[in-house]
Amino acid sequence: FEGDEAFTVTLSNASTGSEITGASAAGTIQNDDTLPPAGPIVLIDEDFDGPGDTGGFAYEDGNFGGGNPQAYADGTWNGGALTLNLGGIDNTTVTDISGGWTASFTLDTESEVSLSFLYEMIHAEGYEDDEFSQVLVSIDGGPPVLVSTLTGDGNGGGAQTTGPQTFSAALGVLAAGDHSLTIGGLNNKKTWANETTDVLVDDVLLTAVPQDPSPPVVTSYTIDPLNAVQTEGDDGATAFTFTVTRSGDLTGSGSVEFSIAGSEAGADDFLGGLLPGGSVTFAADEVSRTIVIEVAGDTDFETDEDFVVTLSNPSAGSEIAIASAAGTILNDDTAPVGPVTLLDARFDTAGDTAGFVYRDGSFGGPGFQSNADGDWDSGRLAINLGGGGNTTTLDLSGAWEVGFTVTAEMDVVLAFDYELIMSAFYEADEFSQALVSLNDGAPILVDQLVGDGNGGSDDTSGLQSALLDLGRLAAGDYSLAIGAYNNKKTWANETTELTIDDVLVTGSLPAGSDVDLSATLIGSNLSDPSITETELQAVAGF
Repeated sequence: FEGDEAFTVTLSNASTGSEITGASAAGTIQNDDTLPPAGPIVLIDEDFDGPGDTGGFAYEDGNFGGGNPQAYADGTWNGGALTLNLGGIDNTTVTDISGGWTASFTLDTESEVSLSFLYEMIHAEGYEDDEFSQVLVSIDGGPPVLVSTLTGDGNGGGAQTTGPQTFSAALGVLAAGDHSLTIGGLNNKKTWANETTDVLVDDVLLTAVPQDPSPPVVTSYTIDPLNAVQTEGDDGATAFTFTVTRSGDLTGSGSVEFSIAGSEAGADDFLGGLLPGGSVTFAADEVSRTIVIEVAGDTDFETDEDFVVTLSNPSAGSEIAIASAAGTILNDDTAPVGPVTLLDARFDTAGDTAGFVYRDGSFGGPGFQSNADGDWDSGRLAINLGGGGNTTTLDLSGAWEVGFTVTAEMDVVLAFDYELIMSAFYEADEFSQALVSLNDGAPILVDQLVGDGNGGSDDTSGLQSALLDLGRLAAGDYSLAIGAYNNKKTWANETTELTIDDVLVTGSLPAGSDVDLSATLIGSNLSDPSITETELQAVAGF
């Protein structure tokens, strides 16, 4: 593989009595060979072995900061290597001392460039621990690439050195054209004359691997909505349509695939209960085809639902110019009257948690806690905190969690039965709480018991019913956590139990827009109405 090569034929030495009126003519040998697939192209390969041989590299102050010229930076050829000397001279504080050796190179085509070289950096012993020096590389004067750093040790010990090292790195893909490589260093600060940095550079090798040119795009596909915003109907199917257009070279056949993605609508919104998909095939010279998406009719009230038809996998030699188009299924069903049940969980069957999953640490403390546990117990969900050994443990918590879906904006209410029991041995600075949270948000306090200093029998809330307004929720998926928290247990006989039963979440379409969105406790028999502000803040801080 070679570039096109020009040559010239020149006439000379005309015979006696003759003259040459057109002395030369040019010819060109055109390359007809393919780019070689193997082996990198060598751009720079210098070992600097000859006396004074800098291999085409030129030194310049300030390549990596500090301006040009600089009295405290210098570069020379020395003993078969390029050297860089920073600092020294006098007891003057100077910052941002830098210099570098630069060489130019040319790429005939876009290529991935790789660099390797030998180096050693020596950092004098006088530097303080806020003073450092670096070996740096840059392409075309761009952001420096860090090769190595040495930091002063506060005048403790001898000079620091990297020792002889090899640096190798891929510097990225560069466009065809002229470029520059700079290898140098930076010293952020020197204070005394004995603070010097020396950098030696040798055996610089810069190579390039040409990038294969992308094949020309000859055909392009786009998609646009045609009749894609409609009501769904009460039964059967409604056809939503999209146009796929082909442009560019239409002399051959082609195809492109489509699928439903990024959708608020689910599989059950489409005919057959599956997300539609398939392929569109074009004959030669055919410009456009129509995709038909069958939307299933129903009588369920829902919000308007968007869906997106996305093109993918065009035939060889083609591209997708516009990949997606949106459709909207407009609700045409009557809003329900009265509350809608979003979650109804009873735990009557042995071991049946009705989709609830227990998790430690939901309301504070680590994700795994040896003194927290949850289990199904006699038709209820139970959480047990404390006990174990006579070890003081803080922030014990756990919760039963479950997901539910709101199909339209609704005012949502939670109801459940519970009992909170706290053993008699807790001290007066120890308390336990029943808590609720939505989407791992700030916990809502349902009930609280406080230790009585080892006096009397176990403390209990008794069997209670909680009713909480979770606020106005937008359509979407949510997670609910119901659990317990104990701020501190000291002895093995300090235990807290929370039981949960008959969890019901309902939603009602809002009657008006002026609704308080904050979650509030509508009603429960709060066992300790004298909860202090400090205790409430402790809950809200989780």
